[in-house]
Amino acid sequence: MEKRIFKNLLACSAILAGGALLTSCDDIDEQDRLIPVERPTVERVVLALDFTGMRCVNCPNAAETLHNSMEKYPGSVIVVGIHANAAGDFTLPLGPLDLRAPVSDVYYNYFKPAALPSASIDGATVLSGTELSKWTATIDANISRPAPADIELTTDYNESSREVTVDYKVTFNEMHSEDTSILLWITESDITGPQLSTSGFILEYKHNHVLRASLNGDWGEVLGSNFTTEQECSGTATLKLDESWNAANCEIVGFIFNTGNKSVQQAASAHVVGTAEE
Repeated sequence: MEKRIFKNLLACSAILAGGALLTSCDDIDEQDRLIPVERPTVERVVLALDFTGMRCVNCPNAAETLHNSMEKYPGSVIVVGIHANAAGDFTLPLGPLDLRAPVSDVYYNYFKPAALPSASIDGATVLSGTELSKWTATIDANISRPAPADIELTTDYNESSREVTVDYKVTFNEMHSEDTSILLWITESDITGPQLSTSGFILEYKHNHVLRASLNGDWGEVLGSNFTTEQECSGTATLKLDESWNAANCEIVGFIFNTGNKSVQQAASAHVVGTAEE
């Protein structure tokens, strides 16, 4: 992800420590303010939640549809696979591999998909797997929407302790009045395991973008509201990776959203081992 430097009139910093979010805001004296410069365009990044399961025969087709959108818009579409225990038999393991995560139930129970596969694009109403063309069309439409902010994620992974530290910075490029929160997830890709499909049993299927855990609670941290142009909010979160996860295949997904209706305003991702800038 390209780093951008902004001249700010108001700076907000948030530090996540001991489960509490500490924020501070400092006004900059008028004489210290820099001459305004034209702000670079912030590209929109779309977040697609894929409600899926290992025993769902139509789910591989849905995953392929989302993969095609990722290829169409490189770096501008992020997919997260939600394997929820609450989905019942469709997400039960096929053998020893279990892709379900407790936190996935939170989002499954909130969005309440009627069946698998289903998708929520940028936190909007769930689309069913019988309308995959709508998944693509919604992503196409959302790509062109203006992004109110840029999100920068920086990761630091300690191999010996298997702990990842994530620093985030949100920079608003326009006035933004909505009550906004930020949520940080960890996903894992290239997980080889069985999968049912319309063509039969697949023994070595590649499960990608699987949600593993949240770094900052089920619904993240509230950043506030009524943001000014070039205002920055920042913070830090840490997580110890499970021994079964391959750190080299893990990514951090960070996104800001309306605290009330959960509509996603912007998203970003970074590799756990190394960062997206490398």
